[in-house]
Amino acid sequence: KNKFSIQLAYSGGMDSSCLLDILYKIKEEIGFKLFLTYVNYNSSSYSSDVLEYIKKLPSDITKIVENVKVASECNFESKARDIRYNILKEKSNLYKINYTFTAHHLNDQIETLIMKFIDGSDLISMLGIREKMNNIYRPILKIEKKQIVDYVSNNNIPYFEDPTNNILSFRRNKVR
Repeated sequence: KNKFSIQLAYSGGMDSSCLLDILYKIKEEIGFKLFLTYVNYNSSSYSSDVLEYIKKLPSDITKIVENVKVASECNFESKARDIRYNILKEKSNLYKINYTFTAHHLNDQIETLIMKFIDGSDLISMLGIREKMNNIYRPILKIEKKQIVDYVSNNNIPYFEDPTNNILSFRRNKVR
């Protein structure tokens, strides 16, 4: 029945909730097993809200929740990203998952390129977020945030607003 499997890196935010909705709507027709992987940094009540929501998702979604703590003396953005990608790779190997999807979109790409430009990065880095890297795919990388906002609004998709998105000490938020 299931020809292959997809792991979605889920955060509870608008972008990954949009991609979850789309994947769930097409999974039976295409015939794939859907894994949802949530890395819980236990950073605020946001984390508990997302966890409660995940528990209520349909049982034909395999839910993986990893609880982690990031040391406060670390660069949180960088360390959290490393942890997240290591977990995605580990789960992909453990469950023999064919594809891992992240919900990066065009606005994320633009922010990344601006940060790389400010840093004076080399040409390779200026490629920004890649559509495919090993078994990680970014299927909505060419989609503008406005299209995601419209889709979520038109389809009444629940999502959670991460309070850390408003912390300007995080570089990406400042660029945004």
